[in-house]
Amino acid sequence: MIFTINNVVRELVVELNLRSVGAFLRLSSAL
Repeated sequence: MIFTINNVVRELVVELNLRSVGAFLRLSSAL
C-alpha cells in the first residue's frame, strides 16, 4: 500500500516538474 502511494506521489511530482520545466522553457524562449 505504502509502495503504491509512493509511486503515485512520485508520478505527481514528476508531472509537476515537467510542467514547471515546460513553463520555464516557454518563458525563456519568450524573452
